[in-house]
Amino acid sequence: MMTQLWVAGTTSVSVLDEQWQVSASVPIAGMPRFISLPNHLTAYVATSQGTINAIDMSTYQVFDTIRLGGTFGPMDYDAATEEVFVPDIQHHQIDVIASLLDEPPFPPEPEQVIDWRILAHPVATQKKGETVIGNNT
Repeated sequence: MMTQLWVAGTTSVSVLDEQWQVSASVPIAGMPRFISLPNHLTAYVATSQGTINAIDMSTYQVFDTIRLGGTFGPMDYDAATEEVFVPDIQHHQIDVIASLLDEPPFPPEPEQVIDWRILAHPVATQKKGETVIGNNT
């Protein structure tokens, strides 16, 4: 697999190759903000308009748009399950997105919603391949 760097711009996501040349540019509506790459098949892009776009990393085609509505922060993922954790600052929650490795139709998203107001200080940590969401007390 080739080494790539994925960069969110104002209207698209650019993919740079090992020589720092743009090898692909994927138009994304709604101003891309954050990118998560939980595996080598799918990239997830959170936008300012409250959507998450799933991009096929081999064809660079947007194959699913998850309409959640919210103000998203930087995403993280669980390496074991490839679930993507999307903090929604507006709704004080973490949206858990299932890994989209299969063919459509995709499962309803989010797969799970975690209300962080019940947590004293929400944190996500990796522990032996699983993500643990809890507080730091």
